[in-house]
Amino acid sequence: MVVAIIISKSDPRKVTMKKDGTDRWVTTLTLRDSPSDMINFTIWSGKEEASSLKKNFHIGNVMEVIRPRITQRDLTGRESNFNPAVTSSLQLVFQEGKTVFSPFLGDTSHYTNLLRIPSKGSSTFLSISDIVTNSGSLKGHFVDILAAVRSVAEEKKFPSRDGDGEERGVREVRLFDQTQDSLLLKLWDSETIRMAAEWIPRENILFLADVRIDYDDWRGAFVVTATGKTVITVNPDTREAMALARHAQMADFSSMSRLDQFVATIDPSMVSRVVNVMAVQAMSEKTTQAKDSMLSVRLYGYITKLDIDCPEAVSLRCGACAGPFKVGQEYGGEMVCVNMECREFNNIRQDRINPSQQFYVRGDISDETGTLASIKISQAMLDRHLGPPAEFAKLSDQTKTAFKWQLVLKPMRLTLAMMLPNGDHRNATIMLVEATPTTLEEVAVKMPSPSV
Repeated sequence: MVVAIIISKSDPRKVTMKKDGTDRWVTTLTLRDSPSDMINFTIWSGKEEASSLKKNFHIGNVMEVIRPRITQRDLTGRESNFNPAVTSSLQLVFQEGKTVFSPFLGDTSHYTNLLRIPSKGSSTFLSISDIVTNSGSLKGHFVDILAAVRSVAEEKKFPSRDGDGEERGVREVRLFDQTQDSLLLKLWDSETIRMAAEWIPRENILFLADVRIDYDDWRGAFVVTATGKTVITVNPDTREAMALARHAQMADFSSMSRLDQFVATIDPSMVSRVVNVMAVQAMSEKTTQAKDSMLSVRLYGYITKLDIDCPEAVSLRCGACAGPFKVGQEYGGEMVCVNMECREFNNIRQDRINPSQQFYVRGDISDETGTLASIKISQAMLDRHLGPPAEFAKLSDQTKTAFKWQLVLKPMRLTLAMMLPNGDHRNATIMLVEATPTTLEEVAVKMPSPSV
């Protein structure tokens, strides 16, 4: 008899037997009864039995297996491509009419502690940066990753390819670590899809043993996929996981925060790449690698819309991401940041970055090739032209409008910061960094022709 905890479980896989053409279903459970001992348990059954097994036994359950057949594990053949890597050179096989398995009803505390021990050496994992940088050469390979959960998407359902009228599901989980803020994990097995529904962004750390690197044509980016080989350890008890957990609490994913940090490094006088609106629109439609997604450009044209004289131009906003700050009902009416990508999301601790009165203004930029509509205007630029937000808010509407007409419909040398689409962000983000008055002659000379 074997008593052990389930650390991995595959969905039943239909196999048509060559001998008589009948359909059988095979399910693999990976069992563990000590930090160093793991073994695979293979169960061949009919459809109804496979369905019952799928419904009643889950990762984290402790089970007892009586009178299984013990065979030598195939270390190099086809089975090793479908099943998790384990420490035992043997495997357990269900024998119909002899083998019995059931939930273990005794004390399970010794076994549940094993769920936090990675199934492979925790020092061999790759960073997300390693995967993103070398993904072309690693495509199709299996790797180990230690990562934090950034977001968990809803499960998507679609008809099974088997034509049996059943549905399959897929769930996408976005991951991050200290080296990169986004890598997509795809889950196809119902067991991992079910587990992921309970994962909490920033709170859960995952050790992923043997996930496959794939290319997602729709996103134009590399992703990792959990397969039958994959074992997922949630909140592993390792030093590396503890360090990542601390980082996860403070990580800031807001695209505006990242763009603001980039803008702070830009010297408008040193920006030499001159483009027109048409070129900016073309760049905004092309997906690029994350490392190449930030750039600054110069454009000669006009500010054709600038809403600094409306009531929403100045408001109380998050001190970290400049996102909206609203009353959190679950926090007793305390004002909190409601941007889930921000490190200050729902933070009411004393050490949080305090909210402040900030400009939140969008505008349109035009030249003879087109218009960039509703782009963000840099906070620093508005401070330079309009003064402190709290003071500007006190001005009369007439004075605000006068400030507006100092900038609108005048020939300008415009500096833009851009975050181009990549595997993390599907849409481009554009910010106006500076607007310097110029002459019509300079606009005519410097602006690229519409064909550029």
